[in-house]
Amino acid sequence: MPRKHSRGQRAAHDRTDPDLFFGESKRKQNRRKDHQLCGQVQRALSEALGADFGDDVLNQLWVVRVEPAPTASRLLVWVAGPPDVAPDVIIERLGRISGLLRTEVAAAIARKRVPHLLYAIHTGEPEA
Repeated sequence: MPRKHSRGQRAAHDRTDPDLFFGESKRKQNRRKDHQLCGQVQRALSEALGADFGDDVLNQLWVVRVEPAPTASRLLVWVAGPPDVAPDVIIERLGRISGLLRTEVAAAIARKRVPHLLYAIHTGEPEA
């Protein structure tokens, strides 16, 4: 016969944190979705930067990678460009077209809110 607990008392299994059982798979799912979103954003930005802006600096940029910063509501976009152009010039030029780039991202993803985009300059070798 199962033991009844008085009001305020619970069996040990009732006090177990559900995150112990479900938290890890939820985090893995979120990481997978974040990775998927970053890939979509990278493709959308790469296509958008392929347009002719009438600006030599912008026309030579490419997206190296996109990563959550620290969550998918803010994404860090790593771009590379001509080595003879100062990084602050590249960031300033991207700032000029940031609204357009964010609009392109919004059209490419299926999210209620478009992530805020932050830009950083990649100075290493191109990634595959």
